[in-house]
Amino acid sequence: MSINAVEKVLWELTKFPEKKLALMDEAKADELLNQYALAEDEKDLLKRWDVRELTDRGCSQMLALLAWGAIHGDLEMPEYMRRMNAPRST
Repeated sequence: MSINAVEKVLWELTKFPEKKLALMDEAKADELLNQYALAEDEKDLLKRWDVRELTDRGCSQMLALLAWGAIHGDLEMPEYMRRMNAPRST
């Protein structure tokens, strides 16, 4: 996992509204993520918002939380917690 690239995406989603909107648009998400040095599985994790797997692979939990809030809003924090507390995939 290119953790630096994943974390750069998450950070930029919190700072640049146009990137946030691009990731939220299924048609534009690939175009956005192709701008970063990400493996295909990393792109998939970001598009699915698999925050548990991202953090299990070494992504900052605080950055994942910050990016989740930027994309989904504070009202979706229970869903973030549900995903983070889900059993680990094997």
